[in-house]
Amino acid sequence: MSKFVIVALVGIAVLAPSYEALAAPPGELLGRPLLLHEEFTSKDATRWELADPKAWRFADQEGNAVFNQFEQSKVQTPVRSPFNRAVVKDLVVGDCVLDVRLQSTARDYPHRSLCLFFGYQDPAHMYYVHFGQKTDDHANQIFIVNNEARKKISTKTTEGTPWDNAWHHARIVRDVESGKIDVFFDNMETPVMTAIDKTFTWGQVGVGSFDDTSNWDEFKLYGVKLERPKTMNAEARLRQLGIQLPPAPEPKGVYKPVVIVGNLAYTSGHGPTTADGTFITGWVGKDLDEQAGTAAARQAGL
Repeated sequence: MSKFVIVALVGIAVLAPSYEALAAPPGELLGRPLLLHEEFTSKDATRWELADPKAWRFADQEGNAVFNQFEQSKVQTPVRSPFNRAVVKDLVVGDCVLDVRLQSTARDYPHRSLCLFFGYQDPAHMYYVHFGQKTDDHANQIFIVNNEARKKISTKTTEGTPWDNAWHHARIVRDVESGKIDVFFDNMETPVMTAIDKTFTWGQVGVGSFDDTSNWDEFKLYGVKLERPKTMNAEARLRQLGIQLPPAPEPKGVYKPVVIVGNLAYTSGHGPTTADGTFITGWVGKDLDEQAGTAAARQAGL
């Protein structure tokens, strides 16, 4: 982050940028070791998993490199949750402290906001903090996404996040054993949001938003590094892919939905049923385009 100094020239005070390097971060914070310090000076995004690579770039701000989320994303998510995400690709943590500098570059409106992600396992399973300008049940809260639309889990919040065009400082402190989640904004002594939840004990961390644009810098992650579980049953794999199975059809007449013989499963009577039990109907080329027809065929397979 750039600093500024006041320089007097011929009796006139002017604001001039100073590119004095920030002090190196401590090797430990709140009892957790430093795992990652990202200043974005290398302008290399290879260790970041971007939901929409077209929406992210590196930018120079007064001679300082920042991670720039510069446009809205059209990425679709399996359930309602922030879709413009950048999570650290190669680190999975349990207990952790996520510390970052952030700047909102969006227009001023009641839901002007940015998000921090943690416990991220896939697009349908994660925690996130929503720093919203005006608080309601869907803004300025801590949320869980657990294969359904985001759900507020905050036990404490504020009237809203005071967004302006300046840089701010945010931090999440996560303790897995107790389930405690503390969120800080500018004041690192008193949390602005709190929650207790033990659903996800591991995951990736990252930054982003729903629709708003932003700049990010001085990303620091402290914590306990874990290995992503290697064994994954069918249900876990489906969750990872963001796939929600439709309900199995009831047997009708002499037909059964599935008959298992040895190691083979024979199916019949399956149509393109959606998760809420309704059918996708219509002629491809008339009522449905090719993409919709493909989606219907896939749904029948599921």
